[in-house]
Parts: sequence; C-alpha cells; structure tokens
Amino acid sequence: MDAALEDIAALLRLEQSVRAAQTPVEASWLVVNETRTLSSYAQAVLLLGRPHSALRVNRLSNLSDVDRTAPFVTWMERLARHVERQPNANEAHAITPDTLPPALREDWASLAPPHLLWLPMVAGWRGRQGVLVLGRDRPWQPQELGLLTHLAGGYAASLAALTPRLRGVWRTRPLQWALSAVAAAAIAGVMTLPMRLSVLAPAEVTAQQAFAVTAPLDGVVSRVRVVPNQPVDAGMVLADMEATDLQGAQDVSRRALRVAEAELHRVRQAAFLDPRSKADVAQLQAQVDLKRKEMEFAQTRLGNASLRADRKGVAVLDDPQAWTGRPVRVGEMILRIADPAQVEVTVMVPVKDAIALEAGREVKLFLDTAPMTPLEATVTRASYEPVAAATGGAPSYRVTAALRAGTTGATGATGATGATGATGAAADAPPRIGLRGTAKIYGEESTLFYVLFRRPVTALRQWVGW
Repeated sequence: MDAALEDIAALLRLEQSVRAAQTPVEASWLVVNETRTLSSYAQAVLLLGRPHSALRVNRLSNLSDVDRTAPFVTWMERLARHVERQPNANEAHAITPDTLPPALREDWASLAPPHLLWLPMVAGWRGRQGVLVLGRDRPWQPQELGLLTHLAGGYAASLAALTPRLRGVWRTRPLQWALSAVAAAAIAGVMTLPMRLSVLAPAEVTAQQAFAVTAPLDGVVSRVRVVPNQPVDAGMVLADMEATDLQGAQDVSRRALRVAEAELHRVRQAAFLDPRSKADVAQLQAQVDLKRKEMEFAQTRLGNASLRADRKGVAVLDDPQAWTGRPVRVGEMILRIADPAQVEVTVMVPVKDAIALEAGREVKLFLDTAPMTPLEATVTRASYEPVAAATGGAPSYRVTAALRAGTTGATGATGATGATGATGAAADAPPRIGLRGTAKIYGEESTLFYVLFRRPVTALRQWVGW
C-alpha cells in the first residue's frame, strides 16, 4: 500500500513539474529525464509530431542535443513510422520484435535495449502531440503501464498548452487542404493581374545633332583650348595641331616662288635683246604658277592647324589633356559641338533584358543627379542589331528616346563652369549633355506571371532546347 501511494505521489509531482514548465524545451527535458522517478528505465526518447505529420526525435535522455545523423536517431524515426501504421498506434503498449520488419529487427539488438514501451501522448481534441519511447532490460509490468499511460496524457496536455493553439489547428489535414486551396487560388489570381513589361538599363543624355570637329590633316595635336561643356562661338579656336613642319613647308614654298618669279623676270628682260629667250617665258610662267599654288596649299594647311568652330554651342569631349601630343589621322574626331537645347536620351539595353523596343514606347529617365525627379521621354528608334558596349560589357541595343515637351533638367540641369567662367544651363533648361542615370522602358501589357518568370523560362528553354 505504501508503494502504491509513493507511485501516486511521484505521478502527481511529475505532472506538477511539467505543468510549471515555461517553454517546450524545459518541458521536453523533464519528460525524458524525470519520468524515471515513477518508473526506472535505461533510455528515453521523445518524438514530437502533430496528427498526420511525421514523428521526429526531439529529445534524448541524459543528452543536451540530438545528433540527427546518429544511427540510433535514424533507427528510432524508422521505428516510429512503422508503429504509426499499426492499429494500436494510439495506445500504450510494449513493442515486440515479431511485429517489426527484418531490417528494424536486425538493428534493434545493437542500438536499443531489449524491451521498449510505446507511450503516445494524446491531448483531447488537439490530437496526438508526440510519443515517448522508454527502453530497459526487463519487461514492463501492468501497474507501470497504467501509471505511465496516465502520465503521458498529462505530458500531452502540457506540451499542447505550450504550443500556440492556432498552429495546432493549422496542422489538421482538412484545414491544411482548405488553406492550401485558398492560397493557390489567391496566387493564381495575383499571377493573372495585368502588368506592363519593363526593362531597366543605363542611360545618358546626349546631343541630338552634334557637329563633329575632326582632324583636317595627319599630324599631332598640340593642345585643346576648350574644356567640357564650355560655350563656344562661331570662329573660336578649339584646338591646335603641331605646326612646325607646316610652317617650314610654307617658308620653303614661298622662297621657291620668289626664285621662280625672279627667273621669269630675268628672262622677260633678256627677251628684248634676244628674241630666242621669248620661247622660255611661257615655260617659266607655268613654273611660277605652280610654285604659287604650292605656296597657297602650304598656307591653307598651316591655317587648318588651328581648328575653329563653325557654329555656336557647347564643347563635348572627355579629357582635353589626354589629346596633348596624340597623333591623329585625317578625319579622326577630336571633339563635338552640340546645341545644349537639343538633347536626347541614349539607352543601352542588354540583349538578355531586351523587350519589344518599338518607337513610341514610354520611357522614364532617373538621372543620378536627381533620382527623385524622373524625366519622361518617348522611344524614337532602336538599333537593328546589338552593338558592343563602350565599357566592354555585354552586347546591347542602342535605344534613342526624345524628351517630351516641357521636360526640364530640374536640379540636374546645372552644367560645369567653362573656361570663360560661364555657368551651365538654367534650372528650366533641358538636362545637361553627359548626365547619366537609369532609364525604365515600358513595353506591352502582360501578366504578373510573365513579368516575374520571363527570364527563368527563357533560360530554361535555352538550356533544354525546347
């Protein structure tokens, strides 16, 4: 009688200890380690899993952590999957080897004690919370089975109380199916929402009709007299070519002309006394004309050594100092003259991101100097074939867009101060040439699904060849 009272007292103490646990971790530790005060055992395994979900080892007696790759852990989860399929899975009972398949029976001798007790922890309408498996070297007695079965119910209630109720409701299979169906329908509906295709690409403000200033002859650039974005007037000297050889050629041609003119004058004077000298006058006159043409040509080349602007605008170039001492060929562009009021947007769209780049598509330009004030533009043309990017990146389509009427550069319109001290464009002027940013080009209407999965589907089709 005294032993029975002691068992009941131990049972009550265990239930009270587990009910006082503040966290699931604390409760699981008490389940696998303190249950031996009611019934002795060599090993305890706590497997947790809600109804219709697989049982997984959560806690082992005398250990702080569970190594999920350990052979005993994997064997115990295989054993739980087998017992769950039996008719008595929700009843406390001793597991016998004759009810196990050969693979589980062969590993039992080396991994677990010879006598195992299966204690399902069921918490009323909330269903099974887990299973406690106890193992020892001697068989389990009927009175122990009764006490442990009652204790398993208390464990289940405590674990259920420490688990959010809504989470347990979600794990019921009918509600899972209902929620899954609702979620699938919602996702399908969202994926069919109309959305415009768009692409982001680097963009730059460029001159609409820039005049190219090219080298008039083969030679070396002496210096460039203008700086980027400097206002220039017609006739202003922009750059100088090395003129030492040209000056020497002009001096030589001038002296040769003087010699030819002197010889012609001498022959004409002699013709008054010697009629035979008249025959040489025509030949010498031709030589004088030839030398004069040569001198005029040398003067023209010397005059072309100074590159002058033939129109008003601003100078468009990179680094003036980089041109000093650089050899150039005839027709090689040194700089450009552009009208700051006539600008357009050049967008380099990578081939892998390209959409239908048709004329008339809407473009929004986000300049780096004013990212919060987008400028509106319209596509005017796009290159037929991709071109290599200037920075050496992937091939891209060159798309040109015209800024819409009334579009201004806002804070991004201010230009750099030129050599003459003039400031850039006013705040109500178009954006300054050379400003960079990101352009967003809008395409045709499509669905959200196509917008999100266009590139993955394209890559998949290229990979599988379908």
